[in-house]
Amino acid sequence: MAEATAARLRCKGWSEAKIARSLAQHAEADARPSRQSGDPAPTSLAEWTALIDAVLASNATRSVGLLWCELDDVVDPADRPRIRRAALDEDVLAHMRRDVIHDFTR
Repeated sequence: MAEATAARLRCKGWSEAKIARSLAQHAEADARPSRQSGDPAPTSLAEWTALIDAVLASNATRSVGLLWCELDDVVDPADRPRIRRAALDEDVLAHMRRDVIHDFTR
């Protein structure tokens, strides 16, 4: 199957490097466990960090609040640590406390 795909891509003018990369990405995707219908896609800490950084860099807002909780948890709005954009990294997100709004600022 992969050889037929590679032949089709060669006919389209794709380079060997691009074909190899595409086949590797498809093989990797096929190897991942499938999600159940309705389950959210997993999001990495790097993706969350990049999202928060991009929002703050856009100057569209002065801060972004992030809350990790379950639907029935009680959130204390007074407990709101402020984290500067310069200090934002995956480790900060990995150590967020539950039921606390973390306020990321420029």
